[in-house]
Amino acid sequence: MHIGLVREAGGFGDIISVGGAATALKLEDPEVKITFFVPDEFVEVASHLAHIDEVVGLGPLKIVSKQRRSRDVPLEAANTEYLKVLEDYDCDKFVDLFCPAFLYESTERGTLRYTRSQLFAMAAGAQSIEKAFPEWVVSEAEESSGLLYTLGMDLSKPTVAVAFRTTCSTRTYPKEHAEVLLNRLIGTGLNVIYFEGAGLHFLIPKGVVVCRHQPFPVFAAAVNLCDFVLTADTCLLHLGQALKKPTLVIYGNKDSYPFDKWCDNIYTVNGVSDKCGRPCNYAAVKGWDKMKCRPAGCPRMESNTPDRVADALSVAMEKEGLL
Repeated sequence: MHIGLVREAGGFGDIISVGGAATALKLEDPEVKITFFVPDEFVEVASHLAHIDEVVGLGPLKIVSKQRRSRDVPLEAANTEYLKVLEDYDCDKFVDLFCPAFLYESTERGTLRYTRSQLFAMAAGAQSIEKAFPEWVVSEAEESSGLLYTLGMDLSKPTVAVAFRTTCSTRTYPKEHAEVLLNRLIGTGLNVIYFEGAGLHFLIPKGVVVCRHQPFPVFAAAVNLCDFVLTADTCLLHLGQALKKPTLVIYGNKDSYPFDKWCDNIYTVNGVSDKCGRPCNYAAVKGWDKMKCRPAGCPRMESNTPDRVADALSVAMEKEGLL
């Protein structure tokens, strides 16, 4: 059996999540061949996912985005130039992964029962989805590059990977909180590798190791050397899961995305606010509205004070046996 998985959009978190579908398919049939079709910018990322045998570029993301079909047009009915590359591959079936997660999340309205990896696995025809988790492979060369970030650290102490900037500016952790929180983590004796995001600028406390402007595989190798992940960015959440790292997610409203119910090693700190009654999901009527939420910012995120996050991190790390 040769299966072609087709994902015409990003981002990094969703590309990584497709790896869970590959895991489920290989567990059921170790002989199945899996080819993953993605925009060119994601070929390197997809190539690091275990159980995927071949990765093929569909073309530059800029071009793919302009030509991309609407979500309600089936893959077989699409007449787009970049999809013609599929004709060169003798797959028994092509699986449309644009995008079962969005369609599910936009209709369930906060009552989500499945992870995105499980949704991708179901779309691909996997019969069992309980073990549909992505797995990221770090090469020896990448591991050596990642080790540079730990030079001078006391590795007898836990190391935490931290990211505050998200692709959606609404969910970015406030910079006023970020500086205080990093100071507190260093003050408690933790090693901290901070993965800096564009547009979020504040004074980095002394003792924090900063990772910036690195290829994604080097970024992943540095995360792999950490014991715990603290993030407001779901990209790092998915990467952490692919690297089997316990993770605390700083989120506006965890009830819309119950990460802690999906995996035993995912923890959440939940924002609260009387200023916003919208759930942070894609519900077309009641949910998150990028035209309103992005300019206004998220009052729930502001409620996740450094003390609240640090306390939640301490509890989670103790549960994982790291403190």
